Amino acid sequence: RAAQHKQQIEEKMSQLKGSSESELQRQKTVVEETLRQKTVVEEEIRIIRLNFEKAAKEKSSLEQELKKLKDAAEQTQKSRLKAEEEAEKLKRLAAEEEKKRKEAE
Repeated sequence: RAAQHKQQIEEKMSQLKGSSESELQRQKTVVEETLRQKTVVEEEIRIIRLNFEKAAKEKSSLEQELKKLKDAAEQTQKSRLKAEEEAEKLKRLAAEEEKKRKEAE
């Protein structure tokens, strides 16, 4: 009877040891998978950060280019207005000269 009881205890200990080892293996697998996913996520974050920095530089570059274009457009507008004023002035002078010439005749 004592031998049977001892055998039952040994079987139970063996079962517990087996389930404990399989639980340890399962947890080890979970930890390894978690670490693998962490590595993947860290790499994705690094790539996103690089892309963000690149986009920020490109945005800054585009903003500078836009400012140059706006300045050039403003300068062109000023030049056009000045040319129109000059043309108007020359037209008036030509009209005055024509009037004086006719009066002189």
